[in-house]
Amino acid sequence: MCADRAALERVYYNHRLGEKPPFEQVLPPATLETLVRQELRKEAALKRVYRVELMPAMLDAEVQRINTTTRAPDVLAEIKAALGHDLARFANVFAKPILVERLLREKFDNDDALHAPQRREMERVRARLTNAAAAFRSSRGDEAPTSNRELGSRNAKQESQSLLTSAATNDLVAKLLALLQYTHSNAVSETKWELSARLAEPNAPNADEIQIKKRFGPNAQILASPQVSDGRNESFISRSCHRSCRTSCASSCGSPAT
Repeated sequence: MCADRAALERVYYNHRLGEKPPFEQVLPPATLETLVRQELRKEAALKRVYRVELMPAMLDAEVQRINTTTRAPDVLAEIKAALGHDLARFANVFAKPILVERLLREKFDNDDALHAPQRREMERVRARLTNAAAAFRSSRGDEAPTSNRELGSRNAKQESQSLLTSAATNDLVAKLLALLQYTHSNAVSETKWELSARLAEPNAPNADEIQIKKRFGPNAQILASPQVSDGRNESFISRSCHRSCRTSCASSCGSPAT
């Protein structure tokens, strides 16, 4: 099996681009033997733990799937040639590890008994988080105003201050984050972002220039300030546009070229 695995890996090695060390340095015999042993252990675990034994029909179906769904038929042909066009060697060295890996992952992902402790722990964390959120909503509901003046003041404050930046929301986020860090100290990280106004781009067009170019075309130029006189400036801009595009101005600006 190590010799067949070496033939398979050599095909992959030949398709690697750029500078690369010799094949014997990349995959020495000890490394190839380790890879083969890992594949045998996975197959044994699939049989021992999940009572799944690979049958010839399963291997034949996997070979057929590979042949019909491959995205690299040329490389697949090279692999078969490296294995002497022997279907049994191809099934054992190439198809079987793929099938074992897929079945083992499917069984592992759906193993309720194996994941039961983690599931119970996640359910406890979820209960704590939902209780904290419910307490937050209850405390917000208890803060009902007692007069119309207080109601108007409360609405004004809510409009001027976003809920995302309110002190109560920040306290809730801090409590939820503390719960997550307490239960999963190695799985929670905190990132702080400071937002500021976007810096003005040099030579960026202002709003008036953008509107004028949308109305009169990308070649339009401002000859006078738009705040002086709208009608006069429009005639200046239109006349400038007519002079720069005499033949197409009638269709783009809506008036005859001059």
